[in-house]
Amino acid sequence: MDKPKIKSRSATLKDVNYSFVRMSGNRKIGYMPAGYSSFLTCWTGCVFGKHGACYAKGGHCMMHMWKVTIGVRGGTFEEYCDQISILPDNTVYRPMVGGDLPGIGGQIDKGQMLALIAANKNRRGEGSKIPIGYTHAPVLTSQTPFSRANAAIIKRANKEGFTVNLSADTVAQADKLVDRKIGPVVCVLPKGTMRKTLTPKGRSIVVCPAILAGKLGTITCTDCLMCARVDRPYLIGFPAHGMREKIADKIAKGELT
Repeated sequence: MDKPKIKSRSATLKDVNYSFVRMSGNRKIGYMPAGYSSFLTCWTGCVFGKHGACYAKGGHCMMHMWKVTIGVRGGTFEEYCDQISILPDNTVYRPMVGGDLPGIGGQIDKGQMLALIAANKNRRGEGSKIPIGYTHAPVLTSQTPFSRANAAIIKRANKEGFTVNLSADTVAQADKLVDRKIGPVVCVLPKGTMRKTLTPKGRSIVVCPAILAGKLGTITCTDCLMCARVDRPYLIGFPAHGMREKIADKIAKGELT
């Protein structure tokens, strides 16, 4: 299968495809509903994409993601939202296992994001689902001109029950994201980090239990739910691991930017 030529600057929202599965087979996630968005949503300045260390560009996830990106699998954003809207209240799910929040090249589209927030709520009254969302979209003012707008819509999402974790490349960047006060923060840690650690400003970082599972027993996102908490008083760290562990380790140490 030929890989599509991704030209984020010339693409439109109509070019972005989405996929939603009612039961994920990912062993770390656990058996929960999960979504995927086209690579077109990803920020072009992402250091993981730049150095080929993106999780979604490896293994089975990559095969699925390319098919979603070129339109072989999945469907429209509206269909994606419909799938989320019919989930029962309190259903735990991952909005985007691969890809990012709706938009183009890391620039979140406010209208579509508001539609996603609405889909997460119960249309017949109080209540909502329990999303475990992450984003690598830029929110620091030093990154892009649209960072401020991204930060505003992410803050609103977290306030309205659609959990979006801000993903940091290093512990130093994690402090900057926490200082923005728009949502919970996760970060990449150097490989081998298996104990609670601290950011340069002294904030606690708890290592993801799913990554520790090999030593402590079997646990998945379905069991844990720490990343679903918007108001947690700590960060969650993901030690570099997997096929591109060496590259991710260098990114976490600030050796690659």
